[in-house]
Amino acid sequence: MPLPTTPARRVRRLLLTALAIGSVTATAACSSGTQSGEPVVVTEIVTATAGEQQPLQDSGPAAPPEPAAPAAADPSDYAAEAGYFFSSASGKWKCGIRRADAGCHGPLPAGAPLSYGQRPTGAVVGSGAAELVKFSSPEFMLQSGRTAPVLPYGQTLTINGFSCSIDQTAGVTCRNDGTGRGFTVSDIAYDLF
Repeated sequence: MPLPTTPARRVRRLLLTALAIGSVTATAACSSGTQSGEPVVVTEIVTATAGEQQPLQDSGPAAPPEPAAPAAADPSDYAAEAGYFFSSASGKWKCGIRRADAGCHGPLPAGAPLSYGQRPTGAVVGSGAAELVKFSSPEFMLQSGRTAPVLPYGQTLTINGFSCSIDQTAGVTCRNDGTGRGFTVSDIAYDLF
């Protein structure tokens, strides 16, 4: 008694038949082509067993790589006098991290709020909230008259519980790592958080 015909068996039978016909055609073409001088045509037949799934070859564009974590700057490269001091690549910002605070001197936007009735000249964060301030002396600049080394874009200077970094678009960001409070300043915008 013959087995019942299922769709999978029909597909398999058709594939085997096609393979057999292709094999005979290829053999005939090879034997007649070599004797008559005609080119030999070889046809490749690809078969798959019923129920077998072929892997996808192209799954679309690759996902962009995750951005790298900011590189850590070596604090010893910025150590001087009573803290760790750096400059922005533009030279507009002079900043530092001291034992109890981090701050920057630079050109804040014209719309920045007054600090005790005076135009602010920088920002500072300590153990409390960050604020814009009018510095009476260059507290976050080297006292020796030298220019502090540049903190490159994409690097973070972390020391004494504070972290500072510079973004080419956003400006300088300094934060108290314990409280999460800090500031971002540039000559066109500021943010106290």
